[in-house]
Amino acid sequence: MDLTPVVRFALLLLRPGMVVMLAPGLGGRQIPAMVKVGLTVMTAIALMPTVPLPAVADSGLALVALREVMVGLALAFAF
Repeated sequence: MDLTPVVRFALLLLRPGMVVMLAPGLGGRQIPAMVKVGLTVMTAIALMPTVPLPAVADSGLALVALREVMVGLALAFAF
């Protein structure tokens, strides 16, 4: 069973998820959690056809995920 699309979607959820969770306009309590989740999922779905999966060894998947989280955090704090 090929899990490449699942891994790709999971990695695509990390970066916009961090931005939506922590950006000043989106991260507060005034926006419901379901809206934040929906925005994150819709962003990941929209990006899926355009973003290639990075070449990763089995042990390097955690490092790629950590990189995506860090980039998302940096983008969120830049707002």
